[in-house]
Amino acid sequence: MSAVDALELRRLIRAALPTDPVQYDTPEKSLVYVPRRHAEVLEVNRMLVVGERGTGKSFWARSFVDPAILALAREVTHSAGLPEGMLVKRGWDSQLDAGDGPPDRQEIEGLLNGGASAYQIWTAIYLSAMDVGEIRSRSTWRERVALLRDDVTAWGRLWRAASERQEARAKHALVIFDELDRVSFEPRKRLELLRGLLQLLLDLRNTRFLRAKVFVRPDMIEAREIRAFPDASKVVSGGAELRWDAIDLYALLWHRLANHEEAGSRLRAFASAVVSAEFESRGGVFHLPEALRSEPETQRRLLHALTGPAMGPNRKRGIPYVWLPNHLEDASGTLTVRSFLIALAEAAQDDGHLDHEFPLHWDALKEGVRRASERRRSELEEDLPWADAAMSALEGLGIPCEYEKIRDRWSERGTLAAVHASERPPALRSDDELGSLRDALKAAGVFDERTDRRWNVPDVYRVAYRLPLRGGVSPRRS
Repeated sequence: MSAVDALELRRLIRAALPTDPVQYDTPEKSLVYVPRRHAEVLEVNRMLVVGERGTGKSFWARSFVDPAILALAREVTHSAGLPEGMLVKRGWDSQLDAGDGPPDRQEIEGLLNGGASAYQIWTAIYLSAMDVGEIRSRSTWRERVALLRDDVTAWGRLWRAASERQEARAKHALVIFDELDRVSFEPRKRLELLRGLLQLLLDLRNTRFLRAKVFVRPDMIEAREIRAFPDASKVVSGGAELRWDAIDLYALLWHRLANHEEAGSRLRAFASAVVSAEFESRGGVFHLPEALRSEPETQRRLLHALTGPAMGPNRKRGIPYVWLPNHLEDASGTLTVRSFLIALAEAAQDDGHLDHEFPLHWDALKEGVRRASERRRSELEEDLPWADAAMSALEGLGIPCEYEKIRDRWSERGTLAAVHASERPPALRSDDELGSLRDALKAAGVFDERTDRRWNVPDVYRVAYRLPLRGGVSPRRS
C-alpha cells in the first residue's frame, strides 16, 4: 500500500469513527450492530440485564421503545424471545420529568424515610406505569404508596387489574428500569432499593403477561444484602449479560465502517479487496458477511491491512489484533464498545507518520489506548466517585505490587476520609475498611490479584491514573 493510499484510508476511518463518545450511545439504525450472544436480552423472561458501562445498557433501554431497532435486533440475532405488539412503559431512570412521571431520587428517599418499604415503592411505580386507574387517581407518590401499605385488600386488587387487562389483550407488558445507581446517594438505601426491585421481578415471574427489564452494572448486585431474600438466585441466574468479546468488537468496527454514509462504499471496497468480503444490503443496512462476524483469522487479516502486522518494528511487542483488546479490558476481562471505538477513533486522528505504509501506526494505537483510559477514568468518577478517590491516591505507585504498599499509601494520604466524603460511597466492612475498599475495587474490575499475590491494575485504568508499569503503555506526561 502506498503512503498516499494509507493517508486516504486514515481519513475515511476518521470520518466514520467520531471521537465524541456520546455519538456511540444513540447510533442511527444503519450503524447498530448486535452480537448474536445478546439475543438473550430480547427474551421477555430475562428481566435482569447486567453489563458494565459502555456495553449497551442504556442503548437497549431506549431501543425497546424503537420498533425499527428492535426489528433489526430480532433479525440479526434470529431471536423469537420478544413477543410482537408488546406494550413498553418507562418505569424509572434519572431523567427529570415535569409531568406525572416516576418519583425522583429525593422523593424516593423521602418515601423510605416515611416508613415505606422499597418493595412497596417499586410496586407503586410499576402499577402506575401500567396505568392502573385506582393508583393513578392518587395525586402524590406518598398517597400511592400508602394505598399499598395501609389497605390490605389493595395489593391483590391492583395486581389483578394490571394482569387481567394484559390477559384480555393477550399481549405482554414491559416496564423499563435504568440508571439505578442514581436512585439514592446513600449506600444502604441504594442496596435496600435494589433488593426491593429484584423482589418485584421475582413476583412478576408468577404473572403471565407482566414483565420488566432492569439494567444494572455487575458491581451493583455483588453485595450479599442485595440477594438477602428467598429465591433471589432465580432472578440473578435467570438474567442476561451484555458482554462483548474481541470478535464481537471487530465485527462492530467493520459494520460501522461499512455503513458510514460518506466513507462506507470505499471501505467496503477495501474489505472486499483484502478478504473477498461481500456485504449484503437489506433494509438500508449493509450486513457483514459471516466470515467478518465469526472468523478471527479473517478479522485479523483485515485489521492488519490497516495497522500492519506488529505493534512495533517487529512482533516482539505483539500483534494489533490481540494487543488492542488486551489493553482495553478491565480486571474482570470485560471489554466495552465505547473504549474500543474511542481508541480506534483517536488512532485515526494521528497527523504524523505520513510515510507509514499502513493507515494506523502502532504509536497512534497506543495513543488511542491512552485516550480510552482517560475516558474510562471519567466514567469511573461518574459511576463510582469513591473508586476515583481511592485510585487517585495511588498515582506514581509502581504496579503490580503487594497489597501492603497500597494499604500504606491509602493510610498516608487519608484516603478513607475522601472515600466516605464522596458521592454514593460504598458500604465498607467496619472491621477492615481498607481491605474492604480493595475488594470493592476488585469487584468493580479495577484491581486484580495475581497468582503471586501481588495486585495489578489493567491498562485501561492504569494509564489514566499514572501508575507506572515496566514495558507497558506509558501515561501521558503532565
